[in-house]
This record gives sequence, C-alpha cells and structure tokens, in this order.
Amino acid sequence: PNATDVDEVLEKVQNNDPSLKEINLNNIKTISIERLVMFGEALRTNSNLEVFSMANTRATDKVARAFTESIRENNTLKSLNMESNFITGEAICELLEAINVNQKVTEFRIANQRPQILGIKAEQRIQSLLQDNKTLLNLGVFLDTANARVKVQEYLQRNKDICRQERVGNQRGK
Repeated sequence: PNATDVDEVLEKVQNNDPSLKEINLNNIKTISIERLVMFGEALRTNSNLEVFSMANTRATDKVARAFTESIRENNTLKSLNMESNFITGEAICELLEAINVNQKVTEFRIANQRPQILGIKAEQRIQSLLQDNKTLLNLGVFLDTANARVKVQEYLQRNKDICRQERVGNQRGK
C-alpha cells in the first residue's frame, strides 16, 4: 500500500516546496476527485516538481482538465503518469495539447483507461498532436488503429533521435 500523506504532499505542492521533486499517489483509491483537482491546480504555480504519478486513483476528466490548465503554464514537470483511471480520449487529447505548449514533458503515461477504447478520432488526434511535439520521448497509451500506432512510434523515435543528437553535439563541443 502507498503510505503517502496526501494532505502533507498537497501542502508542499501548493507552497512550492523546493525539496519536492516527485509525487507518487499511485493506488490511493481513497483520495477524492476534489483533492486530485487541487493537486492539478497547485501544479500551475509549482516550479520544482518534476515527476507526478497518480495511476489507479479513479481520476476522471475533471481531474485531467485541472492538470491540463496547469501543464500549459508549468515549465518543470517532466513526467506525468495517469494510467489506469477513468479519463476519456477527448481529455487525453486536451492533456497532449497542453503538453505541446511548453514542450517540457518527456514522459506521459495514460494507458488502461476505462473505457479502454479511445476511438479513431481520438487516436488520429493523438497522432496529429505528437507530430507537433519535439520533446515527448515516452508515451504510454494503447492505440487500436495500426496507422496511428506506427506514426506515434515514428514521432517518438524522431524525438529520441533529436535528443541523442543534441547530447552527442554537446559532448563534442566540450
């Protein structure tokens, strides 16, 4: 079981505590939707948090939308895990749109939502959003359509290649 003190961690996020770099709320099913929304809202002004995991917390589109607004403004979050919740394809696309604003997030895990089928429109939108993203290296999502799956993998590989080329270029310059 996850022994995270939710109230203490929320207060640290709200107060922009510099010691807080990672939050793990995974599998805390007793946390309310309102409390999860508060985490999403607090992320907006937090400039220290880099990793946020909230898999299997029964999060809904309401929670996803709170995170969407914050991600548009947050410049420090690198990894977001929202797997195994109740987030729809539409809200997933909104989260990806927000991630594209600052292009700081390198890992986004959103697989295993209930309902599990995103739909062709959502999958095509995810594909289109990834085409415009140059920083996402890992995307945890299951796509049913082969074309979207292939294109998403190509875009992620392109981003990894860009990251590798920058790293190699920086090493040569030293």
